[in-house]
Amino acid sequence: MGELGDASDRMIEYLDQNLERPQAQIRFETKERLPLTEFPTPAYHLLNINDYFLANVLFSSGCP
Repeated sequence: MGELGDASDRMIEYLDQNLERPQAQIRFETKERLPLTEFPTPAYHLLNINDYFLANVLFSSGCP
């Protein structure tokens, strides 16, 4: 829940360590947001960019 940040890291860590489906819903809530300058860059090198008509530009994070 929330923006990309510490909750995302905890969710990925959980998925790396647990193969089974959890007994109950797990909620990862962001407490510290990741600065926009530290967002991961999309892996554009893995696709043929000529196959796409539109692309996205990330200029902010979250609701104003």
